Amino acid sequence: MKIIIKNGRLISPYQNIDQTMDILIVDGIIEKIAPKIDVSNAKIIDATRYIVAPGLIDMHTHLREPGKEDAETIQTGTKAAAAGGFTQIACMANTNPVNDNSGITRFIIERAKKEAFVTVHPIAAISIGLKGEQITEMQDLKEAGAVAFSDDGNCIANSQLMRQAMEYAKMFNATIIDHCEDKNLSNGGCMNESYYSSIMGLRGIPNESEEIIVARDIALAKLTNCHVHIAHVSSKESVKLIRYAKKEGINKQEAARQLRYRTYEETAYNLKASKIALGHNADDQAETVLIRLIRGSGPTGLGGIPPVRGSIIRPLIEIERKEIEKFLDERKIDFIIDSSNLKRDYIRNKIRLSVLPILKDMNPDISRTLSKTATIFRGEERYFEIIVTKTLMKLFSRKTNDQVELFLTPFEIMDKPIMRRVLRKAIDETKGLRGINFTHIEDIIELIKKGKPGDRLYLPKGIRVIKEYSLLVLTSKPPQKLGTLTLQVPGEVVSRENNFVIKAHVLNHAFNHVDGKSSIFLDLDKTGTNLIVRSRQSGDFFYPMGFGKKNFRIIL
Repeated sequence: MKIIIKNGRLISPYQNIDQTMDILIVDGIIEKIAPKIDVSNAKIIDATRYIVAPGLIDMHTHLREPGKEDAETIQTGTKAAAAGGFTQIACMANTNPVNDNSGITRFIIERAKKEAFVTVHPIAAISIGLKGEQITEMQDLKEAGAVAFSDDGNCIANSQLMRQAMEYAKMFNATIIDHCEDKNLSNGGCMNESYYSSIMGLRGIPNESEEIIVARDIALAKLTNCHVHIAHVSSKESVKLIRYAKKEGINKQEAARQLRYRTYEETAYNLKASKIALGHNADDQAETVLIRLIRGSGPTGLGGIPPVRGSIIRPLIEIERKEIEKFLDERKIDFIIDSSNLKRDYIRNKIRLSVLPILKDMNPDISRTLSKTATIFRGEERYFEIIVTKTLMKLFSRKTNDQVELFLTPFEIMDKPIMRRVLRKAIDETKGLRGINFTHIEDIIELIKKGKPGDRLYLPKGIRVIKEYSLLVLTSKPPQKLGTLTLQVPGEVVSRENNFVIKAHVLNHAFNHVDGKSSIFLDLDKTGTNLIVRSRQSGDFFYPMGFGKKNFRIIL
């Protein structure tokens, strides 16, 4: 069937078009766009005075089903969306029951398949029951089909809970959609706080009730590197905060990921393709597994190249190169070999040209064997990923882009296979720590199991791992050097470079609350009133009360 939409104002931001055009559609596919199209036997739709545009997407809707069908259903809501030109919509979690478990997510998707007029994307809750008290099983919800997470209508007041939600979401590249409202400030108000709210006698809502949460969540997004969308912004200062955050490059990692695939995606769009097929084959998979084995990868790395990742598919991943070349030869189809693939300067080429031929002498089917092995590893890793993600969330003490602090106590009862994966996950999710391989993970485990507080590892790229009393610190921050300072007793000394203050008081009696970490007692008769503050050096010792001479390193 042929259809021509004529004389419509075509607006397509992606193609930078805004002009009167005709559109030819053949069997549901756009075949041609031009100022004037005339084709015989075509149905004509006169779009004069109308705008013709790609289907709109509404990422913030309320379909109310299940539980509030008297207000809206999936059928009626999507019918209204289609009438307004929306071809895809995302529905919020504030249904009854709340979309806070995979069963509700699947219900919405299945109901939409049967009754919806447009595509429906469920947004799941951040917290159970939208109460802001406990995080949902976000990975289960994501696997069930949730496209993002939001407690829309309710602000996550607990900053630690919001941080944990972002940390969790970042682990599987999910988006947090935030309702920014400090309800202690909005306090049931019904209009903007202003002169007019005063003279009308209505309780006003100050802009700060929104701006404070916007600022907080921008800071948390920067801390966690999670992708965050601020919903329904209403104040000038909030816009400024968001604009500044974007300018400063929060979520650079996500931007880089999108850039890598932009060429593929643009080509797919121009071809009207829903999938992007890459030509990796079984030999590529075998080479990848061997490279990672040589470099010291664990099971995740040995899972090799995934056959499917989003719109990227690799249909030849289980077919050997020789089979592909035979297919092309039989059909006299020419192909090109990249000359750089014949140079032995790269490890992949060395494996392709030297190692694989030897292995094929021992096992002619080695490429398929390694490909099947990678498939087994990927299947097991999907199971372990759920366990590891839940475990890691209980270990985080603090995390920035270049440092992560993990509680040590849970490691004491953790099985070594889980420990390896937890450490790998924590490192992968911390931008400045990438470059640590499997052998380094084993060294870290040895430090956890047998090291003393104060022991540390020095790894490549300036990465250090430090075992403290209750924390394991992994950092790429340059170590701070403490200069020599003089502390007069009584008095205080400030180190601005290292951001600390030491205060000294003279007391007649000792108190029991001294913890030996942030506060200590010294015998003034033995130390005198003129003290030197510096970093610990080899050979330093002291005399703890009730003991003889002790080396600092032994004590620490």
